[in-house]
Amino acid sequence: VIPEGAHWNDVRAAPRDVGRALLSAFLAIEAANPERLQGVFGNANWTDKAQMPDSTLKNLIEHFSKHDLTLAAVPEDELGNGYEYLIKKFADDSGHTAQEFYTNRTLVHLMAQMLEPQPGESIYDPTCGTGGMLISCLAEVKRRGGDIRTTGLYGQELITITAAIARMNLVI
Repeated sequence: VIPEGAHWNDVRAAPRDVGRALLSAFLAIEAANPERLQGVFGNANWTDKAQMPDSTLKNLIEHFSKHDLTLAAVPEDELGNGYEYLIKKFADDSGHTAQEFYTNRTLVHLMAQMLEPQPGESIYDPTCGTGGMLISCLAEVKRRGGDIRTTGLYGQELITITAAIARMNLVI
């Protein structure tokens, strides 16, 4: 659910304080969807104009607005590749290694195939990172013709921002 005033075009129309408009939209969307999105948008400082001036945010928003980024328009492998690139970039910029955030996708797919997850089962990852293993297990259920809506996904992650990324990844 996207509440009134929190749509992409609402943020895009902000003449100034773009970071505040973006943050307000994120918080409103999170509040309207607490079961799925609580804590997903984290505590990024979108209002720090020294780090991210309005002009930079405006340019970024306009760049994304030129493209159809709906799930139907972007192939799943491109989303995955883009996501992994951003995780690596995030890790590099924060002085960490990407291995702290995700496990190699090929290995995760192999593990999901070996687990042979079934519809109606619960899948638990005690060190879920960004949720790649959970998503791969869900994809494996779907690949085998199962109903993914009956599959329970559970994970835990020590690092708060990584847990938020996992929740966001699962929503996508």
